[in-house]
Order: sequence, then C-alpha cells, then structure tokens
Amino acid sequence: MNPSEYFFPAISKILISQRVKAGIILLALLLIISLSAFATLKLPATLGSNMVLQRNSEVKIWGWGNRGERITVKAGWLPNECTANVGVDGKWQAKLPTGNAGGPYKIVISGKDEVIQLDNIMLGEVWVCSGQSNMEFTINNLGGWNKSYPAERDELLRSDFRDIRLFTVLKDTSGKVLDDCKGQWLIPDTSTVAGFSATAWFYGVELYKKLGVPVGLIVSAWGGTPAEAWTPKATIESDLTLQFYRSDPNKNAWFPANPGTLYNAMIGPLLKTTIRGATWYQGEANVNDAQTYHPLFSAMVRSWRQAWGLGDFPFYYVQIAPFTYDRAVVGALLRDAQLKSLDIPNSGMAVTMDVTGDVSNIHPVDKPSVGKRLALWAFANTYNIPVDYSGPVYKTLQKEGKTIRLFFDHSEAGLMIRSATKVTGFLVAGPDRHFIPAKADADGNSIIVKADKVKDPIAVRYAYTNTSEATLFNTAGLPASTFRTDEWPVITEMVFMKPFYDGGTKKILYELSSNNPAAVIHYTTDGTEPVCSSPVYTSNKIQLIKAGTIYARACINNNASETVGSWAVKQHKGIAAKVSYADEYSARYSAGGDFGLVDGVEGSLAFNDGAWQGFEGVDLSVTIDLGEPTLIRKIEMHFLADTNNWIFLPKRIEIKTSQNGVNYDAGSRFDNLAALTGKPGMIGKQIVTIKAPFMKKARYIKLKAINTGICPPGHPGAGEKAWLFVDEVVVE
Repeated sequence: MNPSEYFFPAISKILISQRVKAGIILLALLLIISLSAFATLKLPATLGSNMVLQRNSEVKIWGWGNRGERITVKAGWLPNECTANVGVDGKWQAKLPTGNAGGPYKIVISGKDEVIQLDNIMLGEVWVCSGQSNMEFTINNLGGWNKSYPAERDELLRSDFRDIRLFTVLKDTSGKVLDDCKGQWLIPDTSTVAGFSATAWFYGVELYKKLGVPVGLIVSAWGGTPAEAWTPKATIESDLTLQFYRSDPNKNAWFPANPGTLYNAMIGPLLKTTIRGATWYQGEANVNDAQTYHPLFSAMVRSWRQAWGLGDFPFYYVQIAPFTYDRAVVGALLRDAQLKSLDIPNSGMAVTMDVTGDVSNIHPVDKPSVGKRLALWAFANTYNIPVDYSGPVYKTLQKEGKTIRLFFDHSEAGLMIRSATKVTGFLVAGPDRHFIPAKADADGNSIIVKADKVKDPIAVRYAYTNTSEATLFNTAGLPASTFRTDEWPVITEMVFMKPFYDGGTKKILYELSSNNPAAVIHYTTDGTEPVCSSPVYTSNKIQLIKAGTIYARACINNNASETVGSWAVKQHKGIAAKVSYADEYSARYSAGGDFGLVDGVEGSLAFNDGAWQGFEGVDLSVTIDLGEPTLIRKIEMHFLADTNNWIFLPKRIEIKTSQNGVNYDAGSRFDNLAALTGKPGMIGKQIVTIKAPFMKKARYIKLKAINTGICPPGHPGAGEKAWLFVDEVVVE
C-alpha cells in the first residue's frame, strides 16, 4: 500500500474518481466535436421547402459547411448539377439560373457525408413586404376572418392559392448585418394566412390572380418603428442631409428606433434572395419629422437597392391614412413628403385617404383595397399590363382672377369631387397666408378653386389636416394625395403644460413650455384662440381663480404653430389634496407628480400631453386626504384607452370613502369597462369617464384600478406589460 493511501485513503479514492470523470468528460467532448464536424451542412432560413424562387433570373443557393468541402446542388428544373466549395469563412454559394414559372421542383444539396433535400419548390415572382404595423398586422390582428374579411375567407376556401407561399421574418435587432434570420415558408390556408400580414397577402392574391404564376411573399415588418431603423447606419452617418437621425430622435421604450438596427437583423438576411421588388407601408412613426422624411426614405431605398445588387428594382409604398395625431397637420406633412418621394426612380405610391373608415384607428381594416392599389402599380410598371394605377397627382396651377385652376397628371379622362357634405378639403390663401375652406368644382381634367373671402388667391392646399379624407378622384375611382402649391413654413411645435403645487399659497399653478428654444409661447385664458400677438408667457406661472381653459401656441419668427394646446381646468373640492400612492406611477408619465390627479387639469386624447399619470404593469392604488370631512356628492375618474400605444382600460375600479382613514364604506365598483364603452375591442383611442354618486361626508377617498397586466393575444405587444393611464379625480 502506498503510504499516502494508508494515511489518506479517502483522498486517494477522490483522486482516482476525478481521473475517471476527467476521462469520461474528454471522451464526451471528443464525441461532440466529432459529431459537430460531421453535421455542418446548413442552409439559411430563407432557403427551405415550399419556397418560391424568382423566375427567369439567377438565384443563390448557399449555406455553411466544413472548410474545403465540395458541395453539389441539383435543382429539378436544371439538367446538370452545380458545385461550390466551402471557403475559409465556412460558407459556400452556388448560382443557379431559373427559367419560366413552374414547379413543384426538388433541390438536393449534397456534401461529403450529408444530404439536404428541399421539396415543393416553385419558380415565380418574389416580393419583400416591409414597414411598420400596417404591414405587420395580420388578419387576426385586424379582427379575424369572420369580423373583417368574410368574403376574402370564402375566396380562399373556394380557390386554389397553394402556389402563393408565405415567409415571415421573426422580429430581431442587431448591431451588425446578419446572414440569417428565423422563419419558415408556409403554404396558405385559413390558419396560416390569418397569422400573416394582411396587406402582403391581399397584394399577393392580386398578383397571383392576374399573372397566374407562383408568388412568394417575404414579410419583414415591425410595428411602431421609424424608417431610420430600416436604413443602414453607415448610410445615415455618411449623408449630411440625414444628420438629424444620428441622435436617435424617435427613440422610445417600446420599439427599436436606432439607425440600422432593423436593417441589420431583418433586411440583411434577405440580401442574397433574388427578388422582383419590394412593397413598403410605413411613416406613422416619422410624422413628427416629416420635413426630413423624404431624404431619409430616398436614402433607405437607394441603400437597399445597392445592397441587393439587382439594380433599381420596383419599390411601391403605401401613403399613410388619415389619423388623429397629437400635433396638427403632421400627418398631412408626412403624406406630402411621401408624395414628393415619387421622384425615386421606379417607385409608386398607393393612396389610402378614402379607405380609413375610422380616423381614430391608425390601422385601417380595409387592407384588400391597399393590396389592390399596390398591385395596380406593379401591373402597369413592372408587368406592363395596361391599367389605371394612380389617382390625380398635382402638376401646376393657373390663376384666373379670383379663382385658381389646378392641373393634374393621371386625369386625362376627367376628375370628380366626391363629398357627402359641402366640405371639399380644399383651402385657399391670399398674400396674408391665412388658409380658409374653399369651393372646388371639376372642369374636365382640371379643378377650379375659389373662396369668396379671398380676393387675391395665390396658394391652395388639399386634404391638409391629419384627418382629411379624400374628395378628389379621377374617373378610375382612384383618390388624389394630400398636396399644397405653396412652400411656406408649416410650424407644428407643441406647447406643454405642467401643474405645480405652491406650498406657500397651497394652490396649483400652471407652467407652459416648448421643446424648441426658438419658440415664443403665446396664451389666453378668456376663451379665444391665441395668435402671435396674444400675451407672451414668461417664467411666471399661471394661476386661475375660477374654472376655465388655458390656450397656448408656439410662434417661430412670427409664424404661428398649427397646433393649439388647450387645458380645461376644473375647480373642485379635491384640488391640491394630499395623495398617497401604494404603487408608483411611471417617471415618464407623472402628470406633474403627486398632485397630478388633483391639479384640476384633465388629459386629452394625446397620451403624452403631460396630464396623464401612467402605470406600467401595476395597479393604481391611491388614498386622497381632503384634510377635513367634506360633503361629497359625486366622484369622477378619467381613464385613457389607446391600444395602439399599449394603453388599456382597467379590469376593475373601486371607489370607497372614509371618515377616519381606517373604516371604509362599500363604495362603488365598476367591472368590464370595455363593455361599458360600447366598444368591446377598444380599437383606437378614447377617454372614459367613471362617475360614482355618494352624497355623504368623508375625509378620505380610496381609489383602486386594476391594470390589465399584459397586452392580450393578437396585440403587437402581446405578453408585454400593459399601461393604465388615469387623470383627474374630480370631487364634487
């Protein structure tokens, strides 16, 4: 016996055991290395069974393998196989010519010891469909087959659409360009299509029915994202006209916005895919920087085309629809920027100003019309099929005394004004630059515009508000875009109001501010709309002795902002009362702090107006101390629903009162607020007021509102924390 074993037998056994374990681990590692070296033939997600490859072109079949390995590719439509060698970077690539549309075919890819077979491959037309939520939203997101698209569901059931193939790039971000993504090619049925982009599907259906060839649709979209996130960072950094975007101006907590982050992860993996063209539905996330959107969008399109290396492939996009944006005319400015983007070579724009249905919903449900209008551009300009494909596009004007005559492209067969009311959507201004509503009449292929109050008209604007809907059409029934004939400055600066509790006077005071240091704030409290000659707000905070409304607007170089801020201030028994919180409100949406619920100011439909208190994933649970027993006749609470911004009504509300802060009455309880509003789906946004009658004396008020918790299934933020937004608690 070894002395060491005699004196330390336990240690000896441990050492032997460790040697055995080490040997086992080494063998396992060698086995893993051996297996990994064997199983290395791999394809990207975009190459798979059921895919469509671009017909009459050259496609790339590529992947990963062992360095130096010879790869053989046998495609069913080719008489001979193709070969490629795996490079030092572990990648291989074979270029295959494709012929006319057809299939199904097989592709067999062979390495030294491995074989991958792809089945049910078609040759046809391949399109990339990208953008934000209006491209991302599926049929399920938009209400489902039964509610929103029963006729289209029936067409799918009775038609053979199996040669339309669907691929969705799963959401991802990256600081560098990626080779691969996650996703798979699917064959359409009512289930797979219901979970696919509605805009892309209806576009693909139009192509398939008209062309009669297989269609491959690759959707790469992410709701709420700005165009700079889809543009290479290097493009933005090298272009002086895009300096604005280098500081992430649209950065937010919910959606990726950094330049290049989505291009890297969700466009980069598609660059080796041969495509016919791209469709794009985006712009809502850039409404506040419309003045720089045209150069940004143009640079994005150029960068995609350069990266794909397929020349100036078709790029057709959708103009944003009317919607109730927070700032006046920002939607019109963005639509105008999109109209200017028609100067991009081989581009086209589908106008949607007549399909919105509900201007409070940023996601118009009529996606079949959107798909059809995109397809019209493709038919006319990509496939050389004679169709009317564009609504009237403003060209020039001619002044005729007290009227202005407007001329348009795409109006050869005549123009029409359609309006259920006398509102035409046209505005006229004279040298004072003050626009007023105008009469408009079609005269053949021109429009005559006049306003009796404008004796010397020099400029015209059409559909130049956020919620303007189309009234001008050509005889093909296609609407005109927003446009203007002037280039005068359009100011959209907002004024923000913030209440303060003054401990000295024990009053709530009101402070006005603007994010633009060049802005001069003008305000009124007498019910009139402020202009650039109204009283100027200084650093002195505003105090209201009685109930009223504060109006304010910004002026820059004596040009008034289109946006007028207004805050109705109520005087009630709870003003400046002490509020205690069980769960903290968000620092981003504080409504001015602990007095935000009792400052007299009610929030507007704009969730970011500074008046709403936001609770992310937690409940509202507060106690209000009125200071002394007070006769309470009624208590009101205000909640915001804005599901587009992940803000939902609470599940339940409880309102109780107490004399001593210990014993509370049964109070009032409200359940199922969505049903109370008459809009169970809560699509769009609205303010809901809850009223609870009491008629008793109390000092303390206990309020509880149960947060939805997480965004529900089908919502773009499904599974993420939901917001609860509450404002003024009115005690009468």
